[in-house]
Amino acid sequence: MEKRRLLLVDNDASFRGALRAYLEMDDFEIEDLDAPAEAIARLKTHSVDLVLTDLRSINDENDYDFSGLEVARHARGLGIPTIIVTAFPSIDTMRLALRSVPLAPMAADYVSKKDGPQAIVDAVNRVLSAQQKPADSPATSSPADTPPAGLHVDLDRKRVWLNGVEIVLPLQQYDLLAHLYGHAGSNITRGELIKVIYGKDARPADSGKAFEGLLARLRVSLGESAEQPHYIISIKGSGVRFEKNPTPSASLT
Repeated sequence: MEKRRLLLVDNDASFRGALRAYLEMDDFEIEDLDAPAEAIARLKTHSVDLVLTDLRSINDENDYDFSGLEVARHARGLGIPTIIVTAFPSIDTMRLALRSVPLAPMAADYVSKKDGPQAIVDAVNRVLSAQQKPADSPATSSPADTPPAGLHVDLDRKRVWLNGVEIVLPLQQYDLLAHLYGHAGSNITRGELIKVIYGKDARPADSGKAFEGLLARLRVSLGESAEQPHYIISIKGSGVRFEKNPTPSASLT
């Protein structure tokens, strides 16, 4: 089978080299560049299946360097999915990268470098798998098969709709949402959720930060935040509760 071609953009040569080696072990063909302008030019002349770009791909010390989003915007215009990879994750940049209204998302996913290379590989495989849906796949299902407004999860078919539009979530985001959706209305501890996502031996002390990042990304995918929750409600001293039919409310943390 032909190797999938990825374009990796990051101004950190050591990170590019390490991630390239990791991805090549997963049988991807990688081209890596250190400048967003060069990447944008390359996209116009070379065919790639996916772009991996650092958020701050010019200057890591500049809080206003969103050059990775500019690469993602150009890739989106060419129909190429992008994953934003960053050492400086924030709710605001996740929301900007993954926003779906009124435009298609600039990025298909957003991964923290702190989550490690396997999280990036998992995101790449998930996004590319979603791109391979056949013509009669769920994304083109008939209107009669499309749920109405609100959030709907088909746990048997592993499909998710938000306000009548099917969305494709990264694997860990889907696993977290499926568990919450299947236990809607119940308070679930963060410790339980960490074990669901990272394995029965996982501990909050070791995986807590990664889990909070995952929870934040899921909230962005669902169009909410911890400050303005809609479906995922944080309960002080208890954990998290999922509401299938929410009313406007505030987090209880």
